[in-house]
Amino acid sequence: MVDEIPDKIKKALEKRNERFKAYIAEGKRNYIEIPDLIPGYLYKIHARNARFGIWVPQRFGFLISRMKFRDNYLFEEIHYDASDMFGTARPLAEVERSPFDADTLNLIDHKREDDGDLYLAYPNSEDILEYLNNFEQDDPERQALLED
Repeated sequence: MVDEIPDKIKKALEKRNERFKAYIAEGKRNYIEIPDLIPGYLYKIHARNARFGIWVPQRFGFLISRMKFRDNYLFEEIHYDASDMFGTARPLAEVERSPFDADTLNLIDHKREDDGDLYLAYPNSEDILEYLNNFEQDDPERQALLED
C-alpha cells in the first residue's frame, strides 16, 4: 500500500477539483443533453474510449470506434445522463449528419459463418467503423495501434 501520494498526483487532483468547483458554480452543464441530440448525427464527445460518436437514441448512447488490445470494433458509450453507473459519454458539439439512417443503427441478429451461433451486430458495421475511424485518425496513439 502506498503511504504517501506523490506531489505530481496531488497537484493534478487539486487542479481537477478546482475545475469541477468552477463548473458547479456556473450552474450549467458543459455538454449537450439528451433531448437536444439528433438521431444518426455524429458528435464530438468526451468519453472513455473515443472522441467521436454517432447518437443512437434507442440505445441511449453513442456508437463509437473502439481500440482495445489492437482490435478495432464498434462499441457503445452511454450518455452521461442516461445511467448513473454506465453513463460515460458527454456530447460536446454536433459535427455532421452521418450517412447512416435509423435502420442501419438498429442492432440485428447475425449468424456466424463458422459455427452458426447468433450474435447482435449493426448492419453495415464495417462501413460504420470506417466512417468513425476517419474522424479518429488524427490520434497518434490510436494510429500506432492500427499500424502495428
